[in-house]
Amino acid sequence: MNYRPSGISRLPHQCRRALVLAVSDGTPWRALKLAAVIGTLLVFINQWEALVGEAELSLAKTVLTFLIPYLVSTYTSVSKDLQRPEREAVHKSQSHVRT
Repeated sequence: MNYRPSGISRLPHQCRRALVLAVSDGTPWRALKLAAVIGTLLVFINQWEALVGEAELSLAKTVLTFLIPYLVSTYTSVSKDLQRPEREAVHKSQSHVRT
């Protein structure tokens, strides 16, 4: 019987690690807080006419206005965390050279 990995286990290691980082270590909470603040500001800027009753509010645009900052924040956190081991390895190698 052949074992065939399914779901997330079939993804390359770096992708699996990125997905785990995206849903752990407070990343979703930080992204949600940022999206709430930035999204609210952008809704006021981009849909002001709808908010004061001069136009119709676009639900799709409103959802995207909050979703995009959330995704950008998540991407930034994950990419930073993915580079952390590389930075630590460089820092350790430089500290050994100094001694």
